[in-house]
Amino acid sequence: MSAAEREQRHQARLQGIHRIQIVVGRGDRARIDHMGTLLERARLVAAELRAHACTEDGLLACERLLRHAEEHGPGTREVVALLVALRDARPLQPHWLRAVPDDVAEDLLAVLDAWRRARVDLLSQLPGSAQRLARLQAREGATA
Repeated sequence: MSAAEREQRHQARLQGIHRIQIVVGRGDRARIDHMGTLLERARLVAAELRAHACTEDGLLACERLLRHAEEHGPGTREVVALLVALRDARPLQPHWLRAVPDDVAEDLLAVLDAWRRARVDLLSQLPGSAQRLARLQAREGATA
């Protein structure tokens, strides 16, 4: 999915949010709760904006992490292990964040935040990432 397609989906979700109305009461006494509707729309818009921003930031961070690992920078083993854990839905080891340089740790956190909020699989969105990660995993050994 391209950035334009992700943006198009994002805009469609925002349009859907603006059509939401909260109805209270039953039968003939049903009415639109305008204040509740506004509050719910605001909550949903904020969540959608955050998810979209985290997705785009996470994709950029994921690309930087893959490049960092391919260049065999400091903390490569930890980067590969984290990306493999996310791909395979395995438990994560938080001590990895202490074993890498600060800029790499910030990218790891951005990827984790995107993984938590994104509505797409990050690694599948990056062209060639499956092959790149498989090569890195083979290079770093079976423990990654």
